[in-house]
Amino acid sequence: MATSGRKLHCAGGEAARPTSRKTMGSFALALTLLFILAGCRPIPDPAAMAAPEPTEEPQAEPTPVPTPVPPSRAERLLQEGAPELLWTYQPDEPEYTSEGRPLFLMRALVGGTVYVGAPDGYIFALHPETGESLWNFQAGGKVMGSPALVDGSVFVGAEDGNLYAIDAGGGELLWQLETDLTAYRVMAADGVVYFNTDGSVIYALEPTSGEEIWRSGIDVDGLVLSAVDGGVLYAIADAEIYALGTAGGETLWHHSAGDGMIAFHVEEGVVYFTTFGKELYALDASSGEPLWRAATESLVNASPVVVGGMVYLASHESEFDTRDSLIYALDGETGSEIWRYDSVTSVFFSPAVVEGVLYGGSIAGHLYALDARTGEELWRFQAEEELWRFPTGLGVASTPAVVNGVVYFGTDWSLLFGVDSETGEELWRYETESGAMGFMTEDEGVLYAFYYGGDVNALLPRIER
Repeated sequence: MATSGRKLHCAGGEAARPTSRKTMGSFALALTLLFILAGCRPIPDPAAMAAPEPTEEPQAEPTPVPTPVPPSRAERLLQEGAPELLWTYQPDEPEYTSEGRPLFLMRALVGGTVYVGAPDGYIFALHPETGESLWNFQAGGKVMGSPALVDGSVFVGAEDGNLYAIDAGGGELLWQLETDLTAYRVMAADGVVYFNTDGSVIYALEPTSGEEIWRSGIDVDGLVLSAVDGGVLYAIADAEIYALGTAGGETLWHHSAGDGMIAFHVEEGVVYFTTFGKELYALDASSGEPLWRAATESLVNASPVVVGGMVYLASHESEFDTRDSLIYALDGETGSEIWRYDSVTSVFFSPAVVEGVLYGGSIAGHLYALDARTGEELWRFQAEEELWRFPTGLGVASTPAVVNGVVYFGTDWSLLFGVDSETGEELWRYETESGAMGFMTEDEGVLYAFYYGGDVNALLPRIER
């Protein structure tokens, strides 16, 4: 029997060798059994010994990787930054009123084009995305009011008494109508152009030829076209309201406001107006019959806002007196007061109501967010710690605009703010160097800010919920 090259080692010493080959097999078997019984063990051949397997060291626990915490809404909006200034327009020489404030000339966004007027009678049409001048046209005097657009033609009235029809594509004069007095306000509806002069004459014209359809002379000073709605043309003067049929210019009804009118608004078949007697009236738009009236504790300078069956209005006592400055919510059917909010300081501009929240600004630089149904204050933002400094202070100088969760508003001190609509946290501020803001509007995702003195800024909000 072969031993496979292995030697055996016993506890008592080296094994004795056999003397006879005949007895080799049996002797080996007996000896092996004896070795086993005696506690002997085999001795491995060093050459055949394998290296011992390494002992595994205990593995250290991996260092935990913290789960990223998503930024808060305010942090995310701040990271994404302020809107991009696409372009700005500045007139060569702003014109000023006798009080020293910049004159607010024609500034409008109509049909996707920005139109601006200059003191020397020039009208500029600007590309909405680049601010590039598409064309310009010079009228015989300062352009009064906003333009109207009908079938590819732009209609503007000027201080020289002319109504101009201009090709919207290239700026060429199509026709003009001469009057004896300033062509003050231009409007368009259902393919007809309407305008009035400061002599209280109202015209209805065919837009292609300028042919007169009708004219209506109303013996009242300071008559101004205010709205066209549902086949009715509304003209107001001091304390008087006239409703004319658009087909023939006949007077449908007339209402006297008595104490003098401040703000006027037509919506959903109701005429709303406020008076110097601190009252808000609601009239049936078809007949002029009173529906209701509501008393306010202070003057309402801005047009009412009608949303979801409720009427919202902001009041003030005077430019320099902050007493009795309130925001009201009234029932649209009855005029009964639902809630009022003491805004602390005067609110001159109409509030904005978006997704159940009312946003309004005051002359002290406060921006308020209120629950539109209950009037509960959700948050309040202060533009600066210091009080307002009229007319070049930090008062909120426009109706706020709400775009993609951000409230935009301008002050009368050349600042544009972006505030989180949910928390009221300031996201950024931008110094425009454009003076006091006139108004803001949003179109196709671009925010347009129009300023007294003539500046226009076009900004691209880069914030999405």
